[in-house]
Amino acid sequence: MISSIAIENFKAFGKKQILPIKPITLIFGPNSSGKSSIIHSLLFSQHALKTGELDVFLTFGGGTSVDLGGFKQYIFKGNPDNLLTWSATLQLSNDQRRLRELLSNSDQIEVTSTIRLPKEEIKERVTSYNAKKTEQTIEVPTGEYRYAETPVITSYSIAIDGKELFSMGFREEKILRIERLNFDHPVLKDLLKNIIEGGTTLQKVQDSDINISEKIIRKSLTRYRFRCDHFIPNELIKTDEDMKKQSFIYPVSQGTRDDDVGKAIELFLPRILNDIVSGIWNELSQNLTNLEYLGPLRSYPPRHLAFTESEDHNWRAGGGFAWDILRKDQSVRDKINEWLGNKDRLKTPYRLEIKDFSSLEEITSEYHDKIEEFENKFTTEEYDWDLFGELYGLKYRMEQWAKNKSIIRELYLKDLRTDTAVSHRDVGIGISQIIPVLVSAYANKMKMIAIEQPEIHVHPGLQAELGDLFIESALGENSNKFILETHSEHIILRILRRIRETSLGKDVSYKIKPSDISLVFIDSTKNGAVIKALRVDEKGRIIDKVPGGFFEEDFEELF
Repeated sequence: MISSIAIENFKAFGKKQILPIKPITLIFGPNSSGKSSIIHSLLFSQHALKTGELDVFLTFGGGTSVDLGGFKQYIFKGNPDNLLTWSATLQLSNDQRRLRELLSNSDQIEVTSTIRLPKEEIKERVTSYNAKKTEQTIEVPTGEYRYAETPVITSYSIAIDGKELFSMGFREEKILRIERLNFDHPVLKDLLKNIIEGGTTLQKVQDSDINISEKIIRKSLTRYRFRCDHFIPNELIKTDEDMKKQSFIYPVSQGTRDDDVGKAIELFLPRILNDIVSGIWNELSQNLTNLEYLGPLRSYPPRHLAFTESEDHNWRAGGGFAWDILRKDQSVRDKINEWLGNKDRLKTPYRLEIKDFSSLEEITSEYHDKIEEFENKFTTEEYDWDLFGELYGLKYRMEQWAKNKSIIRELYLKDLRTDTAVSHRDVGIGISQIIPVLVSAYANKMKMIAIEQPEIHVHPGLQAELGDLFIESALGENSNKFILETHSEHIILRILRRIRETSLGKDVSYKIKPSDISLVFIDSTKNGAVIKALRVDEKGRIIDKVPGGFFEEDFEELF
């Protein structure tokens, strides 16, 4: 899992900044300080890893909510000379046995990719004459350079326990070559020792065997090239010679010891490096695939959710997915209904219900009722375009039923005061904004969920309740990780309060410790945004001074 990320020269961030990621990561600070840039960097890396695109405009996970504008826009200060660096520290799970074994049971890996816009020399076409006085056109370098159109990965490195193991550099498009191996790294020494012990008949490895291995590797290092079709390299490019090599144990003779050890190293080391690179690719890919994003403005889905013909770019980022989950998943629907009716939470008179249309007659009957209602509205000149949309939706339902002849399930809100059905489009905007947040917390499991402004259009008391929601989803059976960009002191103070109550042994639904949260303040400076990690003690108190006047009020959440 990702335990931290670091970004440099991305959007608001200049110098390298590190964000520790915990079960609940809370990002706060002034407007336009760079808070969203952190989440956007994750969406950028997710998009680049999935598609291979680096000149990113709309991201795969962000829909139209996140438009990075291309490299020249998202590079710090718009300066194409800047190098963009993105790093992730991975905490390997026990499932990654092969990778942990290769890395001497180290469980902390930092991978770093650097991106830049390369320069290419400008050439001009010149007409000349050869010895036979035949006219020909040639391209002549001018000594001047211009930026290429597309950014490239220029370097990639892997560090184990804080020390670089090896690094790669740009070779040609989508190809990186190993440039440095850290022969002093304990992991590499263990790898060489294991290769010699397992790949030869030697019973004891001597220092001279390690030394000769290093010499042989240095000579062949430039042959280790890796394919980098996406954000990080994923596999070794094998030559015809590599394909011919067969795995076996080299017998070592006294007179040819160095040569025999060298053959074992040349055979097995590239394969092991490939296993490390591909293993890290799989781990990071799985982590970023599990990233879910919910933007700051949640959209209204169509009235008739059962007949949405396609999922648009904002299906997830805009929250449309939440309503479809509510239509299909009763367990999630029950949990949201608890929020809708709870006097300490949403306090609404509504309840989510499902209406099944199992026959064409049911749909046709409702269709005719809507036509009559529409005609009455029309004759009194009360034009109701929402009603027209409902009419169209019912017509579409009739067509779908005729095609599939299956039960159609429609989600609606029941007004418990009047026992009538209403649409989500007929209730206050606050409900439409908070429901995707609730569904994200209840419907996802073992996901990394990034939400911008979860508190938007929600009153302060309910914002505090969201703090408990995130604790439950992160530390309960769902085991999600949250990265929350927020302006709400109430969410933060509720979480700090629960830390204090846990330390005092009070009866809390989920025990939470300071190590379960990452509280960071984003400050804006003339040299770019700065991440300030704030320490929290067992009593839920912020140890470090909080800049900007935050948390000066509402301390009743703590005391």
